[in-house]
Amino acid sequence: MFHRFYTGDTARNKKGTGLGLSIAQSLMKKMNGELFATLKNHQFIMTCQWNKRT
Repeated sequence: MFHRFYTGDTARNKKGTGLGLSIAQSLMKKMNGELFATLKNHQFIMTCQWNKRT
């Protein structure tokens, strides 16, 4: 889900590149954190978790 992809579906009107989640995950890694995605009760939930520095 966090891998970069390019939409090739001709039925879509927008020109999305599929880079949003990949960029968010990269930023979290640079800030010493992690990004998780879960599905709960038909809702897509994104969670950011920062790791403590030792």
